[in-house]
Amino acid sequence: MLRKSLVIMAFSLPLAALAQEEAVTQSGKTVLLYSDNTWKFKEELADTVNYDTAAIETASADSTAAPAPKKPKGYSDKATGFRGFLIPELSLQDLPDRAEGVYEFKVKINKEGYVKEIVTMVRGPHGQAEQLMRNTIMRLKFLPDGSIVPPLTEGTIRITVSADHQ
Repeated sequence: MLRKSLVIMAFSLPLAALAQEEAVTQSGKTVLLYSDNTWKFKEELADTVNYDTAAIETASADSTAAPAPKKPKGYSDKATGFRGFLIPELSLQDLPDRAEGVYEFKVKINKEGYVKEIVTMVRGPHGQAEQLMRNTIMRLKFLPDGSIVPPLTEGTIRITVSADHQ
């Protein structure tokens, strides 16, 4: 009996080492704390699992299907400035007709990488497209590049929409 107890304890010790603890940051995000002094956002883990599961389900449902062709962006973007941060990828969805032109925004971000202010520097010809771009930029999350991050930094995002964006 004692021998069975020791065997069960020996197998359960590695599981205790993988235990994790949840914590909430000052900004309200949930993180998982691991015993090896690492952490991850809980949402990142959920997103990773969902994407992997979706890919497996798609592959098993129709493994002979070719991937859908990727639609060209129809716009180009250039970001400058943002000292201390990596520039996130801008993904604009469904721009309205006749939105071609140049749009430029001055963006201020805080030390956590969240957008605090957007000022339109160059207005494009389509107000609805400009508002869509402002909303997309407002949702961006800038990640630190490993250097010293100032409390508030700014940069410029310039978006050029081509005539064949549809």
